[in-house]
Order: sequence, then structure tokens, then C-alpha cells
Amino acid sequence: GHVPDVRMYLKEAAVSIAPLRIARGTQNKILESMAMGIPVVATPQAAKGIQAIPGRHLLVAEHPHKFAEKLVDILLNENLRRDLSAAACKHLNHSHTWPNSMKILDELLMQGNVTMEATKIAKR
Repeated sequence: GHVPDVRMYLKEAAVSIAPLRIARGTQNKILESMAMGIPVVATPQAAKGIQAIPGRHLLVAEHPHKFAEKLVDILLNENLRRDLSAAACKHLNHSHTWPNSMKILDELLMQGNVTMEATKIAKR
């Protein structure tokens, strides 16, 4: 659902979960948690659009019992919580910035131009 500001809810969380079986694109709920220093446990489907390294920036599990194990691991292991949180924040500060996003967009647009030009040449 929609809330005006998710931060007031996230600031009290010890861990954030994204147990999605079907997910498309970037899951902002994961990025928001990571940006706030909250460790994340996600399914592979939810983590797919994040460009994060499982085991380093977040924990990923496919099956419910493994998902629960990862969740308990985070709750019981302060070092794991701290390490995941720090690595995730550092990753986001590097990879999810406007300049980096614009660089990726520019590269995609350039690839599109090259593809369009190649198509024009092929049609001649």
C-alpha cells in the first residue's frame, strides 16, 4: 500500500524482507531499506533488478525455509547486520546516483542509435 513517508516505518525495523515470487524491474522497497542501513532478505525474483551481490549487499533465498533461516541469521548476528548494512549503503551511494544512472541511460541510448543506424544501412 501507499504511505506518505516510508522512513517512519523503516527506522524501527531490524531487517527488511522482500519475499516476492513475481517481481519486475527495480524493487524500490529494497533500495529504500538498503539506503536506510536496514539489512534485506529477498527472493531471487525481488533481488534481480537491484544489481546487488547476494551475501554481500543483501541475503537471497528461494525457498521459504531457507528464507526464514536467512532472516533468523540476520536477527541473531549483529556483525552480519552491520556488514550487510554498510556494504549496501556503500553500494547504493556508488551505483544509484544521478550521474551513474545518466551514464547508464546514455550508454543505452547510444546502443539504440547504433542499432537504428545498422538497421538503416541494412535496409539500403
